[in-house]
Amino acid sequence: MRCAAPTAGIGPYDRFVVSARLKPRLRAAALAAACFLGILVVWAVLVVSHTGQLMEQTALTGSRIGARFASGYARTLLHVVSIPAVIAMAVIVFLLALWRGSRRRALWAAGTIAATNASAQLLKHTLLWRPDFGLSQRWDAANTLPSGHTAVAASTAVALVLVVIVDIGGQVGGARWRSLTAWVGALLAAAMGYSTLVCQWHRPGDVMAALLLAVGWGAVAVACGAWANDEPAPGGRTGPDDGGGRGARRADGAP
Repeated sequence: MRCAAPTAGIGPYDRFVVSARLKPRLRAAALAAACFLGILVVWAVLVVSHTGQLMEQTALTGSRIGARFASGYARTLLHVVSIPAVIAMAVIVFLLALWRGSRRRALWAAGTIAATNASAQLLKHTLLWRPDFGLSQRWDAANTLPSGHTAVAASTAVALVLVVIVDIGGQVGGARWRSLTAWVGALLAAAMGYSTLVCQWHRPGDVMAALLLAVGWGAVAVACGAWANDEPAPGGRTGPDDGGGRGARRADGAP
């Protein structure tokens, strides 16, 4: 028994809508690929090469300038981040998505946090390595890319952007909320990354790789349909909201 084509029985306009729904996912997939490739580029340029390590060591030494004015606050922020904190953040984001009426977003947001932090540890301790050119201040000269603390902050920010929906209270204002959430999350991730530099915990490349990792997994979530119920479906309806909540309304606002 053959399955019907996804566009069978719909008109030209609806075919255009179906095509338009795929474009954001394709762009998200391209962004994810670019981010993951960017991690390898950062690692190859700043970690594997002697010149890159020298550049990072110079930046790390320069971060000590004025560090006494910020190191106290930075250490406080760094000590907040722990495994229980990661779990708590994932739970909060998961519950927020459920409250907004979407199990899909809840799962993808929590999955983004989990995937980002798990892959950060896998990359740092297993898959990537750091050649010893005699420049590292660590006794074991171990690899520190990507930064786990920055990955926690960045993945939480990305997850929050994933759960902010387009239709808020029946009015289309989600784009502004997503922008605001993205800016707040970017400030949080920047503060965490700066703190790791000031406290000499990580190098610039470690922070950049963690940011790329979080954005990459967020893009994977979008490419796989985290925002599917925000997209217009054929026939003028928004996509079905699998949470049975606020996203399952007609585009014209009718119930």
